[in-house]
Amino acid sequence: MNFKKQVCSRYILAKEKSYQYYVDFRGYKGKQKNGYKQWEFTKTQLKDILSKWDKKDEQNLDYVVWLQAGEARKDTTFALRLDKPSTPLGHYLEKNPEDKKTNCLYHGVGKDFKGQSDLKNLYMDVDIYDPFFKDFSKEDLEKIQKTLKLPVNSEETRTPPEKRENDKPKEYGHIHSHYTLNVVPKQVGRGIIQHFHDLMSKDGVAIVSVRRDTLITDKVDKDLLLKYKQN
Repeated sequence: MNFKKQVCSRYILAKEKSYQYYVDFRGYKGKQKNGYKQWEFTKTQLKDILSKWDKKDEQNLDYVVWLQAGEARKDTTFALRLDKPSTPLGHYLEKNPEDKKTNCLYHGVGKDFKGQSDLKNLYMDVDIYDPFFKDFSKEDLEKIQKTLKLPVNSEETRTPPEKRENDKPKEYGHIHSHYTLNVVPKQVGRGIIQHFHDLMSKDGVAIVSVRRDTLITDKVDKDLLLKYKQN
């Protein structure tokens, strides 16, 4: 199954049931703050994660943890963000205000238009990608243009960066992904991680965030979650 077909299930789940998952990469500590966890992965680390995707340790625990945590709150699933970026991206930008002499891909941008706008102030070049980026209403388009002066090209945003016309093949110094992996099944997540790896430059970094709030921890299998936290 190709990547675009795989990620389709993300949107089927999001629209029909809005499933959330507790996602973790054992062996990679990351930083936890304000209801989310964030990692900064190198290309080598992503390769290691992919090699362990379906493997278990001597205690029969997954190296890559993906626990279904029930349904998400409907009011937070697809917010049109014009006033502030997603929480983990906002915190990253606060701590990294200097200009970065590299390019960036916002993978799974959704409706985070403020995040897209703020990234353009940080990196020398920013691309966005979301394979099922929606077609917005005329009212929404006018609102986006008036507030942030951002062009919206839904068809281009849905096209993988490596397949866009009139564009040289790209490698990205930084790839951002926030609150995407925790709304997809594990094997779809694998395709996304593989996409990060394939699009990253040799010295690139993927900044990846997943939810860690009560929306996740109140609904996940508590006994199983405790085993993973203790190991």
